[in-house]
Amino acid sequence: TDFLKKERKKIIVDIKNISYIDSSGIGLLIYIAKTVYGNKGKIKFVVPDGFVFDVLHMVLFDKLFDVYQTTQEEALKDFANKN
Repeated sequence: TDFLKKERKKIIVDIKNISYIDSSGIGLLIYIAKTVYGNKGKIKFVVPDGFVFDVLHMVLFDKLFDVYQTTQEEALKDFANKN
């Protein structure tokens, strides 16, 4: 958690290689996001298509946070466009 508490402006969390997520995994992602936002940072999540995205969508994770089903490059491009 020390890494997340350092002042960082922009972080991308790439979980594209996972095939399963449950409530503890979602809780961890929310903790990470809250920690980053608490330190005035910005965060984006790159997630796989299929089950993981469906679960995150079902719990409205994609309404609260920036979620990408593409690549890190798309998230980086969005950071660049929004500064």
